[in-house]
Amino acid sequence: MFWVVSVLPGEATWQQYAGQSAYVAILGGMSSGGIVLASLLAYLCGEFSNSYTLAKMKILTQGRWLWTRTIGSTLVGQLVDTVVFVLVASLFGIFPWSLF
Repeated sequence: MFWVVSVLPGEATWQQYAGQSAYVAILGGMSSGGIVLASLLAYLCGEFSNSYTLAKMKILTQGRWLWTRTIGSTLVGQLVDTVVFVLVASLFGIFPWSLF
């Protein structure tokens, strides 16, 4: 699907503002599938770490303080999601390491 989108011309206002080369440059990394793989792996790792942290915190807090468990596990899950995405996307050359 990303390949189809990258073949289509950009929106008219975008074409006037940035041009087709900018449109292709942005979508170029997406058409390789690396960004999809990075997104899927990051999602799976992030959700697993969120659930695992939530379960462990429930044991530690003996079922109390739901708000700390949900917020704490979400922070862990999002951190893992972001780190995995950045690593995989950079390894596949979607984003250069210098950006990070």
